[in-house]
Amino acid sequence: MGRAEIYGRVGSLLEVGTGFHPELTGRENIYLNGAIIGMPKQEINRLFDAIVDFAEISKFVDMPVKRYSSGMYVRLAFAVSAHLRPEILMIDEVLSVGDLQFQRKCMRYAETLRKSNSTILFVSHNMFAVKTMCNRVLVLSGGRIIFDGEPADAIKVYEGETAVSELSWARDAIGGDPSEWAIYITNIEIMDESGQQKNLFNHGERMRVRLTFDVRNKVDNANFLVSFIRSDEISCCNYNTTMDGFHLPVLQTNNALELLTPPLKLVSDSYKIYVLVRDSSFERLYCAHVGKSFHVKHELLDAHFGVYHEPGEWFMRTTGSSKSATGTTGG
Repeated sequence: MGRAEIYGRVGSLLEVGTGFHPELTGRENIYLNGAIIGMPKQEINRLFDAIVDFAEISKFVDMPVKRYSSGMYVRLAFAVSAHLRPEILMIDEVLSVGDLQFQRKCMRYAETLRKSNSTILFVSHNMFAVKTMCNRVLVLSGGRIIFDGEPADAIKVYEGETAVSELSWARDAIGGDPSEWAIYITNIEIMDESGQQKNLFNHGERMRVRLTFDVRNKVDNANFLVSFIRSDEISCCNYNTTMDGFHLPVLQTNNALELLTPPLKLVSDSYKIYVLVRDSSFERLYCAHVGKSFHVKHELLDAHFGVYHEPGEWFMRTTGSSKSATGTTGG
């Protein structure tokens, strides 16, 4: 049990549809949601057009919200909460439901609120977003505050809490006692090309992944796989020693193995590193671990653009003519 005393206005956007009634129209829900968060009807009347314009749902404002998409829900919910002009605005990653243009619009509006002395409470696992948005960060573990301070220091603490661990599903495939696994990954280090540890990479930058592992039983056909899994659980790419033509000797002692990736063309997001060791035919599984996360930075490219982006070749041909023009996109 806990207690909170609130003085002033608090707006929140923590779950799609919170404070909305599905049978009511968008118009009716603006008044309902506004009343719930403390806006007098006169103020809702005054701000109504601005809320609808911000949410960009004018054509659907008199439609029951049960027919809205999740993105439309978020648009309307954020518009109401933000126009409350709260002293505190609480936001979690629900904004990721909206489209790219609207996400940016919301972030700009949140920045405007912050500059007008409102406090933005932003809850996220995306360290790039945290680093961009925040000037003070709390790290929670088990419901307790374990760090309170600068974003860069907080990110180090957060990453330290997410150490290497076994993937739970692997226990069924290998055995319930990881101490009996033939190979065990003890550390996964993420570095730039020069060997400096980091977890924030620019789009197009190379990454060096160093794997430290224990060998408990001799393995003569080990195939190390390193996979990048996006925050929405999409498996984005995979590198493995067998397909990449790196032949490993018979493993009998503890070793370290390094992977230098090609330029990362992944879109801006947060990623986890999964490390599996199979045999060269991809059948037998020796171990499966998840390591720390890293983040890819790009001003434009995010999950709305897919998984990765590389320049393509473009051609323009004039109808009825043999002339053509060529060019490449920018990366």
